[in-house]
Amino acid sequence: MTSQLHTRRRFLALIAPTAVGLLAAAVAPGLAAKGMACSDPEAESSEGLRRSMNYQVIATDAAKSCLKCTFYTAADPEGCGRCQILSGVVNVDGSCDAWSS
Repeated sequence: MTSQLHTRRRFLALIAPTAVGLLAAAVAPGLAAKGMACSDPEAESSEGLRRSMNYQVIATDAAKSCLKCTFYTAADPEGCGRCQILSGVVNVDGSCDAWSS
């Protein structure tokens, strides 16, 4: 019985990282299609500001997404835009503490 448990545990230990990898590979293309691939070379310099404002690429409350914020300006049809507060490119579905209607 001990060898059977050992085998089961070993199997689970090997399969878990594989499952996570497959899930990430399946989800990543969809995220890029939703505009999560918004990139801005200047964003690295404002990373501290983004953290302090709790910027999230996907808003926890859809009613408070970047798209509906006063400080958001649409920039391209792929779901990226510019934020006056965060001084850079943001995701249309994103959100931060500076949100204003």
